[in-house]
Amino acid sequence: MKITKDFFTSKDGIKLYYEAYVPEKVEATLIIVHGLSEYIASYDTFRTFLTDRNIAVYGFDARGHGNSPGIRAHVNRWSEYTEDLHSFVQLVQNEQSENLVMFAHSMGTTIATNYLMEYQDGLDGLILCGTTIKPVEATKWYLIPMAKLLSWVAPRVSINLKLNVDAVCSDPKVVALSKADDLKFSTVTPRWGTEILKAIERTKKNLDIYPMPLLVIHGKLDKINDFKAVKLFFEAIPSKDKSFIAYEKSFHELLNDVEKEKVTEDIYNFMKRVIKHTP
Repeated sequence: MKITKDFFTSKDGIKLYYEAYVPEKVEATLIIVHGLSEYIASYDTFRTFLTDRNIAVYGFDARGHGNSPGIRAHVNRWSEYTEDLHSFVQLVQNEQSENLVMFAHSMGTTIATNYLMEYQDGLDGLILCGTTIKPVEATKWYLIPMAKLLSWVAPRVSINLKLNVDAVCSDPKVVALSKADDLKFSTVTPRWGTEILKAIERTKKNLDIYPMPLLVIHGKLDKINDFKAVKLFFEAIPSKDKSFIAYEKSFHELLNDVEKEKVTEDIYNFMKRVIKHTP
């Protein structure tokens, strides 16, 4: 297997860290777009599951995350994320041009959906996991006007959200590892807060951007992103080639929770179907 750990340059000149794992025989390629506070190495177990099945895996640390530079969870505009993703997809397509699927988790779903509004880069499938349609904590009534005000007067100041880390996964071992991870963080900036809320609204209004097969997966016990809101969002999407899978016992991080084996198998089965139907 060929392993690459390097940096690529995005549109505005920032150099972002990425990793690529390409088995000798490649049947499909998955691009991972991670969530808030995560980074590509957070997906090592998932990546191994896929590469063992001849699926190449590519992913990068978003600006301000993991090994990439930048203020933690800060953007001047949401399109910085989508431009970064566009640059990375082009890098991947230079190496793997067929059977290309994107997997996006949590914050990554808002990046991926907004990216699809701006670019049509020939994806053969899209998987949205823990979709950010109605963040439970971040949409409390008093936080939104505060974020809007600070976004103008102090857009880069870091604010600790004090989110309940125990809510990300029902497995206490996973939670403990997350709390001990020095690369993870709990701060965001006011500008990031206002930008993601605007990006979520764009996601909800642009429902015709899924010409490729779509899989939406969500934990019914998710305390981070509201399950019912995601289900309604999915039902409103006009695409005929869409699937929704709910996991009865899982919280937010489906790939790490008690049903993770079923989750990874469901993702793999979706990818096999995409491969089968790609010309």
